[in-house]
Amino acid sequence: MTFLASSTGIAIGYASIALIGYVLGGFLSRAAFRIPAEVPILKPSSQCLSCREPLAFADSIPVFGWFMVGGKCRRCGEPVSWLYPIIELLTPILLVAVFWRFGWTIAMPVYAAFAAAMVLVTFVDFIDWTIPDEVSIPGMFVGVACGLVAMIFPQSGLQIDRLYENVFDAIGGIIVGGGVLVALDVIAQLTLKKKGMGFGDVKLNAMIGAFIGYKGIILSLVCASLIGSVVGVAMVMWKRRGAEEGDEEDDGNYLPFGPYLALGGLIVVFFGAQIVDYYLNSFLLRSSVY
Repeated sequence: MTFLASSTGIAIGYASIALIGYVLGGFLSRAAFRIPAEVPILKPSSQCLSCREPLAFADSIPVFGWFMVGGKCRRCGEPVSWLYPIIELLTPILLVAVFWRFGWTIAMPVYAAFAAAMVLVTFVDFIDWTIPDEVSIPGMFVGVACGLVAMIFPQSGLQIDRLYENVFDAIGGIIVGGGVLVALDVIAQLTLKKKGMGFGDVKLNAMIGAFIGYKGIILSLVCASLIGSVVGVAMVMWKRRGAEEGDEEDDGNYLPFGPYLALGGLIVVFFGAQIVDYYLNSFLLRSSVY
């Protein structure tokens, strides 16, 4: 038994990945707010977005810094967004989950980067209703390269059973992922006479398809649509209730769809093969009996 396969090696692996995720989460929380503001990510150093005063080192520590200042700037007293600690906690959790899913394989850092990208686009979309091309467009090329590696080195762990096996799946994922949303957007404009989803969502879904293949992106869209529908209906009911009570009005705002696309992609990465197997075993085989 090698060291990496031993219990000690696995424990060290989890701890290392969690630490990397913790540091990366701090970077992503900064990037999520600076990209929409078109401020360089690395410089200047961490500062309050309200008064622009630099933060003390202790106040800029991921997660702990936010709680130490009580969610407010020490100098001006303005609230500091609660999205900071959420990003900083979510990132290491996702990276640990990737390590659990893929272990010591080539796929592990690839899908760790993919998960980090999904965190970034999700919260940029929440903050600014935009999805950065700096993530989506390069991500398509990286996904195609991963498909090529998966085809040449099956032992890389990049192959997602039944869903993603080679570079052709990756290219198909880009075409299907982008094409489906373009088609839905055209249909929405023709039938509902309303603007559909933004083109940023199209590029994001194409990028996700490059990592999970054309079959995976279909499953991802189903998951994203289901989750988005449930959340959307809940929010509409909440707004209507608030409007009836006079607390708030139903302003008819659209919901950003990027976070649901990202969540759908992550669900496929972690559980896509199991979902397909469950469907085949529970529904298709059962229907053949009858």
